[in-house]
Amino acid sequence: MIKYHLLWLFIFSSFHSYSQFPTDVYLEEWATGITLPTEIINAGDDRIFVCEKTGVIKIIGADGQVLPEAFLDISDKVASDHEQGLLGMAFHPDFTNNGWFYINYTDEDFHNNIVRLEIDASNPNKANRDSEKLILKIDECAFTLHHGGCLRFGPEGYLFIAVGDCGFSNEAQELDSFLGKLLRIDVDNGDPYSIPTDNPMYNTTFPQEIWAMGLRNPWKFSFDYDNRNLWIGDVGYQTYEEIDFTTADNTSLPNFGWPCYEGTEEDQIGFSICDEVDIQDLIFPLGGYNYDSCLSCGGSITGGYVYKGTSELLQNTEAYIYGDYCNGKLYSTYLQDGQYETVEIYDNNFVLDNISTFGENNLGQLLVADIVKGTIYKIHLDCRLPDIEVKVASCSLSEDGCVEIITPSNGGILSTTLKDGNDIIIPESEYCNLTPGIYILETVNMDSQCSMQTTFEVEVFEPRIDIIRASCSIVEDGNVDICISQAVSDDFGYYIESDGGDLIDPISYSNLLPGYYNMIMDNSSPACMDTFDFYIPFDQDFFPVSLTNGVLMVEDNYESYQWFISDTFSFNYGDYRIIENAIEPSYTPLESGFYLVRATDVDGCEHYRRRNGELMISSIDQVLVNKKISLSPNPVIDELIISFDCMTEQKILLTVYNISGKKVFSEEIDGVNESHNHSLSTADLEAGTYMISITSNSCNASSIFIKE
Repeated sequence: MIKYHLLWLFIFSSFHSYSQFPTDVYLEEWATGITLPTEIINAGDDRIFVCEKTGVIKIIGADGQVLPEAFLDISDKVASDHEQGLLGMAFHPDFTNNGWFYINYTDEDFHNNIVRLEIDASNPNKANRDSEKLILKIDECAFTLHHGGCLRFGPEGYLFIAVGDCGFSNEAQELDSFLGKLLRIDVDNGDPYSIPTDNPMYNTTFPQEIWAMGLRNPWKFSFDYDNRNLWIGDVGYQTYEEIDFTTADNTSLPNFGWPCYEGTEEDQIGFSICDEVDIQDLIFPLGGYNYDSCLSCGGSITGGYVYKGTSELLQNTEAYIYGDYCNGKLYSTYLQDGQYETVEIYDNNFVLDNISTFGENNLGQLLVADIVKGTIYKIHLDCRLPDIEVKVASCSLSEDGCVEIITPSNGGILSTTLKDGNDIIIPESEYCNLTPGIYILETVNMDSQCSMQTTFEVEVFEPRIDIIRASCSIVEDGNVDICISQAVSDDFGYYIESDGGDLIDPISYSNLLPGYYNMIMDNSSPACMDTFDFYIPFDQDFFPVSLTNGVLMVEDNYESYQWFISDTFSFNYGDYRIIENAIEPSYTPLESGFYLVRATDVDGCEHYRRRNGELMISSIDQVLVNKKISLSPNPVIDELIISFDCMTEQKILLTVYNISGKKVFSEEIDGVNESHNHSLSTADLEAGTYMISITSNSCNASSIFIKE
């Protein structure tokens, strides 16, 4: 929850130019209206076939228009939760003559089904759904994770099948399992297939389909048929997203190391299977990039293709283009001076955000899909375009959003024009006075006869503040993790204050009590300051606090206890005062108020708990009555049913307080002489935690509910 927006930063959402990469990159929106695209394939003509996660295959014409009728719809057979769905597709090398194609989909039992279908004999834009023939069922996975799913025919015409580890990491090194492997089968011989005689497991007691091992989730892989190279994008765990590389001629059981290695980092978990793995037998990544722990989805590599297009700037190098599902960036691992280098070549979340798959058309033009937007873009790698460098000028709104356009000296730039979201041209004199919003840079390049529009956004600076609440044996409660994924100055700093303005010692940042706090930015140059408030919530796993015969009681299996009281309701533990000598698991209230107990376990971890429905004791007489409120459902969305036991004929006041103790709703209801149910609309309440209070002259009770 942001208190103030004093600092505006320009966040450059387009490509970053790297001088060593031969060309710049821009994207052209080509096709829209796809639902959750997972695969892009061509059949050797100008049509593009796109798999949708839910089990539908659509055709896109050369003009980028999606044909109105689906090529295939098997959505009734496909389970598409989480990482399941229609995951892969490949056309038989002789598709022109036999009309065969293969798909890989998951069913409701979590099994991967690799099946063959045929084209409709009377309609080339329609598959014969009834022609489905099961080639291979992979039934080892019992979860929705890491199914792999990619299908590709290798240079020899054999079908390669990527299988993820299903979350069972050690299975990637077990030769009696398909999990974490690349399989290779001959679909032209045998029924439904045979094993190529040069498969490394041929004529062994292990599954003979296995061709490579040591993979975590090889979501996409592809072949460079010119030199028979195989490129695999294998999704990392928490360190490295890797590009694995070998050749189609390698029949010595390529082992890419997982889980014994992630990238080049040795296993930190201690899998026993790794004791049997010889490092000399492993193939380490050819390229990749580090996992970004600053993102909620830190990294998930999406493998691509070696570029085979018409760009003159890339004709003398081998450039493998790929991306990341989580950060939306494009990367290239390419050959330069005999060495493979990895660089980031495109970063524009406003255009491309969740990269699910790549593809090629019949001319070698690279395509990329955004799974959330349902959009497919053409990747252009044949243009020299300007870089954009952004500098934070000042915290004052009149000087924020400064943008400097730098054109390469050899780029042959004819013109650059900057426009706002309303297509209004911005004069160069205002380039250091951009307010938050969407902007478009139009560029025309004389040398390569190309032009483009680069969209970027000037946005509010909003750091993500994570509150880690874990066991004390792992990390102290209330640990604050402040993650800055946006551009900041080199001297960026911050400190934390309590909601009352008290400065918190940095050594206490790992042990903050529940309540409100302020993270305050403090930069000396430029002199800017901003404040972001955050809240450390109560633990949701309340241990019981009972009220029996006038005595408050908690579990007696903790090392020590301390009871607290407050005259007014508050979600901040610091507002409660200590009750002297109240250090037992039970306490008899001596005054009205709101009660709280702290229990300390054997590890020294402090737990603060309160009992729903018995949080408030408004009088000593009430202790003996033990009034109750029941709330249903809890958490609630639109309507809360309140059941309370108040035997009175007087008016009853029902009040709702938000997490800061502010009253957000109040109404009087008629008293009754028996248990009473009351309906309360919660549709207009914001998501969060609330307290509800029932009061009259002879009835007082309260409880907490959560609005989703």
